[in-house]
This record gives sequence, structure tokens and C-alpha cells, in this order.
Amino acid sequence: MVPTDEEREDRESVDLKDRGLAAFLAWLIPGLGHLYQGRTAKAGLFFVCIMGTFLYGLYLGSGNELLMFNTSLQLQDELDRGVIPQDLRLDFERHKVAGQANVRSLSQNASVSTEEEGSRWRITDGSVVYTVRKEGNRLSILGKLGWARVVYFSWRRGDKRLAYLCQVGIGLPALPALMQASRMGSGKRVWLNGFMAPPWIPSSGAAWNHPDRNRNQPSDDELNYHLAPFLELGKHFTMIAGLLNILAIYDAWAGPVFSETARKKEDEDEEDQDDDPPSEVPS
Repeated sequence: MVPTDEEREDRESVDLKDRGLAAFLAWLIPGLGHLYQGRTAKAGLFFVCIMGTFLYGLYLGSGNELLMFNTSLQLQDELDRGVIPQDLRLDFERHKVAGQANVRSLSQNASVSTEEEGSRWRITDGSVVYTVRKEGNRLSILGKLGWARVVYFSWRRGDKRLAYLCQVGIGLPALPALMQASRMGSGKRVWLNGFMAPPWIPSSGAAWNHPDRNRNQPSDDELNYHLAPFLELGKHFTMIAGLLNILAIYDAWAGPVFSETARKKEDEDEEDQDDDPPSEVPS
């Protein structure tokens, strides 16, 4: 398709400003580089399409509650009074000693609040939240799978996350994964209930030579079990979003691009005009 005179004028009139800065801003937030250049229509289009794809992928790779263990229904009276029963603390300790990945001891600062009296309670222990739910003649203790489990950075033995190299193309929205990986690698508890945190690996604490404070995080097997097949779909949606933003970055750096066929046709038209003999002016 041959560009019209208006398209040629638009191409010539686009002020790309500082191309390096525009490309960096386009990586940082999809569409921000184009907004900096005054190309507001493209800025809005890229932001909505690319961020929408990325956020939908995050949603697919997010989960709600994960069953950790069951306990006695007789503990519900104390939970209604806002007290964590000692028997419940012992349950946590026993399951931790048994090596269950998502369970750790409850600290003395843990607190309980009632969501639905006689049927649902919430235990908060620092940044970790557990749900206690009445199910028939037992109480179920549930942890959270957490949000955005499809985006995380890891270069540990047995878990080299190559997909992140594509996901990080979207810039700032994928950078919390680096922060969470750094915290887990240094033995610090991850934030936001594991948002974009790597899955827990049983040998990770020993490999890093520190007490593992993230045993409450789900393992890769648990994520695949509870989120399949959405985990893979979410991963690919976020990878596609990162790769699409690479194209947007190039557009911010290089400006509008027409097809090679259009360029050749334009050059041929100009050559034909140069070869035409000048018309004679009648006397």
C-alpha cells in the first residue's frame, strides 16, 4: 500500500525527541515513550492492549485458597472469642515438623479475626494470612496460593526461569519479581503473600545456608496441581505481552515504519516523474 501525501506529512512531522529516552520510557511502562513523543493515540493503544494482555495473564496465574490441613471442630468457640487455641498452635507445629511445605509455626504475635461467626475466621501472622473454614464436622486450615504466580525470576538449580526473559520486556510491571527473588535468596520473608515470588523448593534453605522463612509459600508442584491448566496459559499471556512491548519500544525509537513495498513504489514514482520530459508551453 502506497502512503498518501497525508501519511508522508505525518511521518515527516513526528518529533521523536530523545530516541533513547523514549525507548527507555516505552520499556518502563507500555505507551509511556509514545506519550513523551506526543503520540497519544499510539500511547493509549499500546498501554491498553499490552497491559491488558499482561494483567489477564497475571489473573490466570493467581489462586485463592490452598488446603494445608484439617483440625478439630471443637476449636471454633475459642476462635469466635478472638483467641488462637493452643491445640491449633500445636497442629501447626506438628505439620511443620512433618515437613509439609506450606506450614510453619504460628508466632506469638499471630491474631485471629472472625469473618463469619461460627463458620469462617482469618489468622494473620505478620505478612502471612491463613483462613480457617468450617466444613462439615471439621475445620480446614487454608493458606493462599497468592497472585501473579506466573511471573517470577529464579536461577536456582532445577528452576531456571527462562520465561522471565520475555516477561521482563514489559518493564516496571514485571520488576517486583526481581525484588521477591532477592528477598527469598537472602533468607528474608517475601512480601505481599508471595506476589511474583518464586515457588518454595524444599532444599532452598539449605542451599542458601539460612533458615528458610518462606516455607509457607507453595511449591511448583502445588501451583501446577491447583492452577493447571491456567498456569501455563497465564505464563504465555505474560510472555506475549513482554514481547509485544519490545515491538512498541522499537516503534518509539525508530518512529513510524511503512512496508518495503510501499517504499519501493514511492521511489519508482519519483523516478518516473524525473524521467518525464518537461511539457512544452504553447506560444
